[in-house]
Amino acid sequence: LQTLRSNDHNESIDNPLIKFLGNPLHLYLFLKVRPEERLTDPLSTTLLYHQLWSKYINAIPYSNINKAKLLSLLDTLVDTMYQRQELSIHIREVETQYEQELRYLLTNDLLIESRNRQIQFFHQTLFDYVYARRFLEKGKSLLDELKGQHQGLFIRASVKSILMFLREQKPKEYLRTLDQLLYRQEDNGLSTFRFHLKSLVLQTLTNFDIPSPSELDFISRKIYPNSEYMELVFNSVYTLNWFHAIWEIIDNKGGWQKLAKAYRELAITMCRRVLWRDVDSVLNRLNTELNFDDEEDCKYIEHVLNFYEFIIGKTKRKRSRQRSVCNYKGLRKNEAYAKNQRTQGFYLIIYLLFKQEEIFFLEKTALICAY
Repeated sequence: LQTLRSNDHNESIDNPLIKFLGNPLHLYLFLKVRPEERLTDPLSTTLLYHQLWSKYINAIPYSNINKAKLLSLLDTLVDTMYQRQELSIHIREVETQYEQELRYLLTNDLLIESRNRQIQFFHQTLFDYVYARRFLEKGKSLLDELKGQHQGLFIRASVKSILMFLREQKPKEYLRTLDQLLYRQEDNGLSTFRFHLKSLVLQTLTNFDIPSPSELDFISRKIYPNSEYMELVFNSVYTLNWFHAIWEIIDNKGGWQKLAKAYRELAITMCRRVLWRDVDSVLNRLNTELNFDDEEDCKYIEHVLNFYEFIIGKTKRKRSRQRSVCNYKGLRKNEAYAKNQRTQGFYLIIYLLFKQEEIFFLEKTALICAY
């Protein structure tokens, strides 16, 4: 906040935006591309880089800078770094041919120069952005590029950036690329692409804030039947939007009762991971899906609560958690309570456990549900 105020941003800022700008890179980009504009939300790293490109590449403020030569310099930088799998090159490699363009990028801090005269982008994510953007603007194919080179770890960030551009600009090609990266095989039956790239594809998929209908359809048709791939998807879910999306797919496949044991365990682990995003949503989902007359389902609830043993702090509280599940089973059979009251009672029981309240004895259950 102090940095924003010192840069003449005095308007009110909501908590999500403060959290986003708490990242030093986000704050730096924001101040660089929006020095005189009002704070807006939502923001993303990609959006800020789009604005950076628009300001410094598409709208060059100096008449002596040729845009074609500037793009040529950027292409030379990212292609050379990519081929060498290094994030810097010596300034002498480009200063003769691109003297003015190089000075422009250095003056505006898009490039930085070290003491040994190595130049690099101010952040690796800018390198990834420029490489991905120019890659697609020149009409290249990600699949052909990967097939024709060593598929090492260095390329992961660039592949992720290219997929993000494809999703935004060419959604059909994006889905075809996902399918090929996951399932394409050589004539000998071996997979064309290394597993770390497949893992990256699935992790990238769940990094987008809001899943598209076509992505959910792709997961349902192409990924859900493959337990190895679906495990990666389950384990990559950290947001509420994706939590609900995965449960929607599960429901369309027959719901919790039709779920294989391996998928049940992955779904419960996903619930534990997302619980802090929205306690109410996660617990209400468990209330809807699980059968509290079933011993195994009660164990799954215990599994969720046991994960937070460090919050409750004392081993003796475990008996309280077990009792809360048993009490709730009894409440579900009590016709005197309306459905919404029973759900609220369940939520309060679990929520108060997290708050370390000392009221989880059998005689207190009615008081909780009457809250």
